[in-house]
Amino acid sequence: MRLERPVLTARWTELLVLNFRVPHELLARLAPPGTEPDLYDGQAYISIVGFRFHGSRLFGLPIPGHTRFEEINLRYYVRRFIDGRPRRGVVFVKEIAPRRAIGLTANWLYNENYITRPMRANIQIANTRLALGDTIKYAWRTKTFPLPYKERQEEASSTNPLPFREGPGEGTFTPADAKFGGRRAVWAMWTGIASLLLLVTGLWNYVQMIKMHERLASTYHMIAGLKMLTGLALFVLAAMLSGRSSAAEKIRQNLRFWINVCLILGIITVVFGSVLRTFPRTPKVDAPNGQQLIAPADPASN
Repeated sequence: MRLERPVLTARWTELLVLNFRVPHELLARLAPPGTEPDLYDGQAYISIVGFRFHGSRLFGLPIPGHTRFEEINLRYYVRRFIDGRPRRGVVFVKEIAPRRAIGLTANWLYNENYITRPMRANIQIANTRLALGDTIKYAWRTKTFPLPYKERQEEASSTNPLPFREGPGEGTFTPADAKFGGRRAVWAMWTGIASLLLLVTGLWNYVQMIKMHERLASTYHMIAGLKMLTGLALFVLAAMLSGRSSAAEKIRQNLRFWINVCLILGIITVVFGSVLRTFPRTPKVDAPNGQQLIAPADPASN
């Protein structure tokens, strides 16, 4: 028998399960038609489950930025009888993940109930098994209950920074990570990629304008140079805001101000680009076969 290729594969790690007893009648009203609450020792339970996805693949292919992430879900347990035998299942009330694409895909393909929220995890396990003193924390942000960034920054600023996984290797949870919900490295990566693409395409467009048109006004070159300098300042500042150096941390102490500066620089860059489009430009016209075109003589001059 030929096995179908799985749509999604991943490993679950750092699993945390919190079980709570609830009235049987409550779950009986919520259970899908044809099912009933699955009891344990005569008691109904709901569970809050937090864990990490590792090595996630869609149709066997890794999706950049989506191979490792946290998830928290609220679930309860049901069963139904088929031919006198119980078949057990899980009903997901709500599932939380930090990647919007994950929620959209799961809701579309599997009719799940995902929502997207900024999340963070702090895992401190000395050995392979949980012991006294070990810590597993999962958190997510809502409008009512934001993630306690200030508290986490104070903890991370101590002489013993909190262990924190960043990307594929081990790292430390720093104030920079706190401001970006533990995803500072991802922000830094995309900031670098976007800056490089904008810089390369801007220079390419400028060179092509010079090659394809007659001599442009000196004012055009001046404004183009100001646009490049403004854009470069924007790129550098954006890189500093997502960096992890001591200088970057000093800038982030007044984060809102510098974000507004980035916004103003971006608007100025767009304005410069709009002004450049208003300059008159005459396309270059090459004579056929390398011959020079000569304007006809004016009959009135004879």
